[in-house]
Amino acid sequence: ENTGAILGNVKDATGGVVPDAKVSISGPALPRGLETTTDSDGNYQFVRVPIGTYAVTVTKAGFTTLRQQGVIVSLGSQ
Repeated sequence: ENTGAILGNVKDATGGVVPDAKVSISGPALPRGLETTTDSDGNYQFVRVPIGTYAVTVTKAGFTTLRQQGVIVSLGSQ
């Protein structure tokens, strides 16, 4: 085992969930990055992510793009 996971939930400024938002992660351990889309409850997950530090970017038409840097994935972490 040399991976972890990044899990999250996307909400708007009022606390409402944001379905169908595009979520991507990028970092040195993932030269091409990974993408997924939030489900109907605003949840997303990336499993089997190599250990390292990542940037998570969330985009959806009509919303401001959010980018969070320094997301650390440790061995077996979620």
